[in-house]
Amino acid sequence: MEEAAGYIESVKSEYEAVTEDFNDIQLIDEAPEDIKNKIVSCAEIIDNMMVDRRILKSSEHKLSNAAYRRLETFEDEIPSGIRFIHAQEEYYDSVKQDLRILEAEKMNLRLESKMLVKGS
Repeated sequence: MEEAAGYIESVKSEYEAVTEDFNDIQLIDEAPEDIKNKIVSCAEIIDNMMVDRRILKSSEHKLSNAAYRRLETFEDEIPSGIRFIHAQEEYYDSVKQDLRILEAEKMNLRLESKMLVKGS
């Protein structure tokens, strides 16, 4: 009998929780669009933060104290390293763009030479 009473209490509390969630969903559905959008945006931010928190709390992503201390020795060099990498990426993009332009010019010249050969 005690087991049945415990089960009934469990079901009642679950029913209340589901009812509260349902009422919240109804309120959100009936809210004006701007408020609904703000709620959805905040919910997405919270969800992302919860995922980030889970990731950060997992031990597989944590640095050991020794590794952390080794990285601290490079602390002063990191800003200049980031600037260097950024400059290299910009240079790479510039060279890539130049190669695209040269490839297009090459194709145009080939087409023009074929047309000149046919015209002769």
